[in-house]
Amino acid sequence: MLLNQHIDDVLDLLGTPLHVHYTPSCAFIGYDRIFMYPGVHFHTYPVGDDDFVRIIDFRDDSRTTTRGVRLGAAWSAVVAAYGDDYVASYDMRTFIHGDTSLVLFVENDEVVAMRYELIH
Repeated sequence: MLLNQHIDDVLDLLGTPLHVHYTPSCAFIGYDRIFMYPGVHFHTYPVGDDDFVRIIDFRDDSRTTTRGVRLGAAWSAVVAAYGDDYVASYDMRTFIHGDTSLVLFVENDEVVAMRYELIH
């Protein structure tokens, strides 16, 4: 997984993004950036002149998690892949492993949004 990795690792793996969005960071000195690829966006945080991956945001069903879950998956498939040790809040389900969380939004027993997030 590419969380907390230098953005150059993503660039080496996926090539040039379709677009890069820049916005002044409210939590760090410098700019937060979103590197947009088909099906997935990589949100970064700045450290000096470098960018490190903070969030991997899935945008369509063309990409999967490390355990094969994709947007549109049935909740039962998620539980089969990740188990039932998660925190639920309304439609959001969060699985935490070390310094990483997998956040899923579930409606009508179907995953409608998901992202990996680095926990600081």
